[in-house]
Amino acid sequence: MKNTLIAILISLAVLPATAQHNGRQHDGGRRLNPEEFKNRMEQFITQKADLTPEEAKAFIPIYSEFKDKQREIQRKIMKLKQIPADNTSADFEKAVMEIASLDKEAASLETVYYKRLCKTVPARKVYLVIIAVDNFHRQMLQNFNKRDRRHGRGPKATPANKE
Repeated sequence: MKNTLIAILISLAVLPATAQHNGRQHDGGRRLNPEEFKNRMEQFITQKADLTPEEAKAFIPIYSEFKDKQREIQRKIMKLKQIPADNTSADFEKAVMEIASLDKEAASLETVYYKRLCKTVPARKVYLVIIAVDNFHRQMLQNFNKRDRRHGRGPKATPANKE
């Protein structure tokens, strides 16, 4: 189960990046600033994971710290993946080794923060938060895609992807 939770946490690190369009998150035609997005997500996970106000007060800052560190690692990895094609083989080898090191750092970070989070709330609620975050991002992406289709910017509705 621990490996499953770690895998879920890793997948959640990628979702915020895919939930953006032109560097900005949208909601119903108006721009949703990062602070508003964060507040909505915190409210959503507090409700869905059934966190008490005291639990949320203890949990959210640690979770936010974890996500900030996780995003920083992902930024470093993305930067390493932008090596021009005309670089030497040694440059690519160095980048691959740095990416592997950062992947290990990310896995270690998840383990450390999972243990910290389980000390603030029961493990069951940590699991419910992980599921809630995944559902929140999925819901935001669906809303984003619906808005784009209404404004003619997204893929056209076909029988295969019609709602």
